Amino acid sequence: MQQRSYTRASTDKYREARQKEKPVHKRKKKQHEDDQVERLEELGQQHQTIKFYRDINKLRNDFKQRLTICKSKNGDIITETDILNRRKDHFHELLSSTEQNKGSPIMQDNKNTNEEGSALTIEEVEMAIQKLKNYKAPGTENIPAKLFKCGGN
Repeated sequence: MQQRSYTRASTDKYREARQKEKPVHKRKKKQHEDDQVERLEELGQQHQTIKFYRDINKLRNDFKQRLTICKSKNGDIITETDILNRRKDHFHELLSSTEQNKGSPIMQDNKNTNEEGSALTIEEVEMAIQKLKNYKAPGTENIPAKLFKCGGN
């Protein structure tokens, strides 16, 4: 029917196929919803609240496709595998300074002092990171606390 040279017969054939498809589609959609509700009930009974609420939010929100784009150094938009290479280069630049501690904002900033007034040590920062709570909203850079805790040095 969607072709340029369609006839009445092809239109009727298309409509019949649609009439057969609709009940099948409705049945499959209903089965999918029932499966999701059963999964939510299981999670609720098993007291897995994080997974339970995450799945409820997935059901309530419409599907939104995530865009995987990034800008290169010269401002061009890049996608897919180029993003990984760009991030690799970016973090390599950040982490490969010739002066290890002088490039660190922890050692430079006078506001970052401990209770005695001296500069914070790496051990104090590591201890503070370990005290962070998991599953809390990430900060302005969208890096969750769990990544800091489990990411290693």
